[in-house]
Amino acid sequence: MTTKPAVRVKAKSYTEAMLKCETILTAQVLLRIFEETSPVSKKKNRMDILTAHRLVKETEGNLKKCVRAVEAVKKAADSFVEWANAKLQEKDDCEVKVQALVSKK
Repeated sequence: MTTKPAVRVKAKSYTEAMLKCETILTAQVLLRIFEETSPVSKKKNRMDILTAHRLVKETEGNLKKCVRAVEAVKKAADSFVEWANAKLQEKDDCEVKVQALVSKK
């Protein structure tokens, strides 16, 4: 079975986009946001208003802390890049490599 050239080009461009450091950093930031906001969204509708308000305020405080955790996000992204590249190297016919993050000092 042959693949059309247009499909191959699209697949390659999507793969390259997913492997860029900007995409990895964005994914790490979104992961942290979802980790903080998911518990609030899963609460029962029988919850009283004061408890709900407290949960929202706690989540807001935790999100503000996440904003300041740039180094932790970068460290997690670097860890992902190392893991992904190690997995890709295990494949014999894989020429893809995840883009490493460049730190500006």
